[in-house]
Amino acid sequence: MTFENIEDIRSYLDNIPKFQVVGSKAAHMGLDQIERFCGALGNPQNDLRAVHVAGTNGKGTVCHILASAYQQAGFKVGLYTSPHLIDFKERIKINGQEIPDKHLIRFFKKYSSLIDRYPVTYFELMTALAFWWFREQKVDIAIIETGLGGRLDATNIITPLVSVITSVALDHKAYLGETIKEIAYEKAGIIKHEVPVVIGRLPEAARKVMLDKAGEMNAPVYHFDDLHPNYKDGKIDLKDKNTLLCLETDLFGSIQAVNLSIGWQVIKCLHYRYKLTTEQFIEAVKYVRKISGLRARFEPLIDGKDWYFDGAHNIEAIKVLKESVKTIANKREPVIILSLMKDKIDEKFLYEFSEFKKIFYYEINSERAATYEEVKNHIPQLQLLLNEWGNIYSILKRYKSKLVIFTGSFYFYSTVRDWIKKYNLN
Repeated sequence: MTFENIEDIRSYLDNIPKFQVVGSKAAHMGLDQIERFCGALGNPQNDLRAVHVAGTNGKGTVCHILASAYQQAGFKVGLYTSPHLIDFKERIKINGQEIPDKHLIRFFKKYSSLIDRYPVTYFELMTALAFWWFREQKVDIAIIETGLGGRLDATNIITPLVSVITSVALDHKAYLGETIKEIAYEKAGIIKHEVPVVIGRLPEAARKVMLDKAGEMNAPVYHFDDLHPNYKDGKIDLKDKNTLLCLETDLFGSIQAVNLSIGWQVIKCLHYRYKLTTEQFIEAVKYVRKISGLRARFEPLIDGKDWYFDGAHNIEAIKVLKESVKTIANKREPVIILSLMKDKIDEKFLYEFSEFKKIFYYEINSERAATYEEVKNHIPQLQLLLNEWGNIYSILKRYKSKLVIFTGSFYFYSTVRDWIKKYNLN
């Protein structure tokens, strides 16, 4: 196998099964493969100073908050997230810049024989690549987001400076367990011996699992609500002992009070190593989208229009989305354009959409995609949005002055972005 240019790499990666496309066929729940592969690379993960972030929802946002804050303070920050929305290079960034083609080519040329010798999944390969590049570039700190779960996730071969559990909800039950307690156990697997752990807003059953695991590992625990986060009229206050942090952010919704509180707790835990002032944090969180490139979390799509994309793909996330919609709807009825994966066909989750009167469904071209008929069984008012540009354009034009929310799977994002480009050209 030869990798002479970026097209060779893309071609190779396109032929590896991806979880976002085929689901379980692409998943490997275990650390054996990634440990062998990274061992052959010289264990780059062992040379990283990292923050490890798991959670059902909010983990990507917290990762971007931390990356923005440390970058604002002048540190060289590696950021590893998943899934990618448009291009795989989005997963691996340093100070907001995606991994360059020249480094990708160098990695694949240098280690082509190892890639042949050690079978790894797409996610495992991306994880190893991130560890390697962050070590090569000598980042000051690496912010690492888990993929699926935590305990058996490929990222869990690191020993971080701080572990973070943002939330626990029922999602990916086929892989992580049928109950909150079982899913919490998987996510608690990232808690390491004597490594501080910051926990977000959790159901009591999940909180108990985290505290038990932390006790077993002698890991100090810090809670998001120790800072008494308060959200009002788009502004967020955190109370840190005798200091009041008054925050404004380009992130949307009351849930950001939780996410920003988690971020500040992490920063406090690491203050002995990474000096970051309250002023730097306040400035950084104003521009998280701009600094770190966060997308698809209640993201405005067109200036001057109330069109947003939000990857609400489980019960907790859709409840947060509905909270956010209420803050801007001003008695307007939102138009929902939805697309989902088959594994999200859950009666309780889909019931959350029942209050929306105007809701369209678009079928993504993917093996994992849920069909219109499967979803309509649970949402009777659902209308099919045909995969034909004339039909799509007429819908977008009809609701150009309305509050429109594109939501469901993160894998819907690239499709919506293509629509927006075409819409702007018409």
